[in-house]
Amino acid sequence: GSVGVTMNNAIYARDNITVNGVTGGASNTGIDYSVALISTAGNVILNGGATDGRAVYNSVASTITANNMYINGTTTLAPAWVLQVGALTINTGVVGGNIALTGNVVGIPGAAGGIYQIGTITGASGSNISFTSNNNISQNGAINLAANTSGAAANITYDTTSGTKASNITTGTLTIGAGTNNSGINYIVKSA
Repeated sequence: GSVGVTMNNAIYARDNITVNGVTGGASNTGIDYSVALISTAGNVILNGGATDGRAVYNSVASTITANNMYINGTTTLAPAWVLQVGALTINTGVVGGNIALTGNVVGIPGAAGGIYQIGTITGASGSNISFTSNNNISQNGAINLAANTSGAAANITYDTTSGTKASNITTGTLTIGAGTNNSGINYIVKSA
């Protein structure tokens, strides 16, 4: 099938990496990445769109590394998964940092595949991590956070409130590293 954007050679940058990919047609993929995407001092932003294929697809297990990661996908029909992504890592030395995954089927809330995540997610002190979909969320990778000494509360959020009661949420194992948390780490699971 036709792919909007294919990344099959590793991308290393100091600053932001932004990729927008859209495709039409049955079972086609908006953005397909099979390699490391690394921003040493910036953000990685992926915006994918598809009909009934994957909007963003990690077709071969690989890791995205950045200060912040924003991965957004939409489909117009129910796909296997809107987003299917792998391991995610906040750069070492960063305080805070956001990982935000959003996968929606436009106008069709329910029990289709919204977000599928596999592979370890490595946050930093004070990292915010969110998974938002109007369909199912299947987050399978372990989440490893440093103790929160950032001075601000951190939030780990799963949200299917824009879905239906059929929109399921599966969460991976959360581990908080050794040390004293002088700021909160909020673990929030919200469903319709």
